[in-house]
Amino acid sequence: MKTTEMETIYDLGNKMIESLIKEKVTKDEIAKVYTLFLDEHRSSQFLKEYQDEFMFNEDRYANL
Repeated sequence: MKTTEMETIYDLGNKMIESLIKEKVTKDEIAKVYTLFLDEHRSSQFLKEYQDEFMFNEDRYANL
């Protein structure tokens, strides 16, 4: 690869990084991501809250 090609690739990479840094995140975007991805605590809480509705709930079949 020639030096000029490497410089061009380097410049493109820098421009991409600069554009990503300049992006602003809104409160609405953060709220949406929060609903899409659960942390361990919220995942456990969700599973406990809805455990009776899962198809293979062990408690449901324990007394059969």
